[in-house]
Amino acid sequence: MVGKNQLPKCLIEHIERANSIQKDLANAPYHRLGQHTNCSSYFCNGSLKPNEQNLVPEAETSGIMSEIKNHTLRLVYNAERLLENKNNNICEQFNALINKFVAGKRLNFSGKGSYNTRVEAAVVSFNSKQYLRQIHKKMSNCSPGKQIINA
Repeated sequence: MVGKNQLPKCLIEHIERANSIQKDLANAPYHRLGQHTNCSSYFCNGSLKPNEQNLVPEAETSGIMSEIKNHTLRLVYNAERLLENKNNNICEQFNALINKFVAGKRLNFSGKGSYNTRVEAAVVSFNSKQYLRQIHKKMSNCSPGKQIINA
């Protein structure tokens, strides 16, 4: 096993940031309910604000705190993905691909089936896991850039 001293500095910093965000996410319900003993100094000064009550003991006795922790646990486990801004939701990935082909909200492609064609192109790209450039090259036996250069 590799010791911490043998890891590259950027990897150590990444691990420390992931651990820090995990700690903050696990502490978020406590912070929100008024218990600031485990709050990081950059996040909270650690004291109750005026007219704020510590509702954690009441939440724990009622059983709602265990439910809150269960829901927070998924965020804590995926803290590294949150840190890297990753998303594994297939719908989000597909919508991002459609927006790439549709050019977001900047242009109106609603005329003459242009939007449908662009969504179909996104579907082909998504399903084939290949760029449309490769599909175009296979169909026409030339790169898309060569048509523009020769025109």
